[in-house]
Amino acid sequence: MNINAGTATEPGTCFIMHFYKAGSIDVTAALQALKTESAGDTAGLLFTELATHPMTINTSEGAKNYTLYQYEFSGPASKSMAKGSQFAYVPLKDGYIEIKGYCEVASDLANTIPAFSAVGFKLNSNN
Repeated sequence: MNINAGTATEPGTCFIMHFYKAGSIDVTAALQALKTESAGDTAGLLFTELATHPMTINTSEGAKNYTLYQYEFSGPASKSMAKGSQFAYVPLKDGYIEIKGYCEVASDLANTIPAFSAVGFKLNSNN
C-alpha cells in the first residue's frame, strides 16, 4: 500500500509504503542491512539518523508498537535521490509488516507522521 500527499497535478514530495511479508524478522539486523544497502559502496554518500518515533499500528493481532527510524542522505552522491528516508518493521505471528517512506527533503519526514496513524493492517484469514 502506498500513501502519497498531494493532488492529481502535484503529487507531493513524500510517500510511505506498507508491505506484509511472510517469515520472521530480526529488526536490528534488517535496519543495519537497509543502511548498508542504501549507502552501498557509493563514495560521498552519508547516511545520518535524524530521529526515532514510537508508533502503534492496529493489526488483526491487535495493536502493535514499533519504532520508526528516520534518516537523511547527504553528500555529493545524493544529488539525484530523495534526501529523507524512514524505515520500520512490525513483527507478527506468521510474518511482519515492513514500512518504508521517502521525502525529497529530509525535513519533510516529520510531516508524514500523521499518515502512519491512519494505517491499519488486517490480514485475510484465508491467506
